Amino acid sequence: MPRAPEIVKFRAEHLDAAAELLAARQRRLRKLRPELPAAFTKASACRPVIAGLLEKDGAHGVIALRASQPVGFLLGYPRPEPIWGRAC
Repeated sequence: MPRAPEIVKFRAEHLDAAAELLAARQRRLRKLRPELPAAFTKASACRPVIAGLLEKDGAHGVIALRASQPVGFLLGYPRPEPIWGRAC
């Protein structure tokens, strides 16, 4: 049975790894849905998007590490919405 990943606070030092994970996911998704944007199959296109999320007021997140290698991440920021109230 594989060990559970270590969950740590997402920091700027995780941006490159998160961009690689997101680009890999987009490549897998494009095999199923080729109409999805090809640009995000490259980590260099994903990194500024993730960095932008991290710079939002109140942004926070986590990254999952297995054997010190990133296996997933979650980022969010609070955003008040007139209909839904406080949303992330």
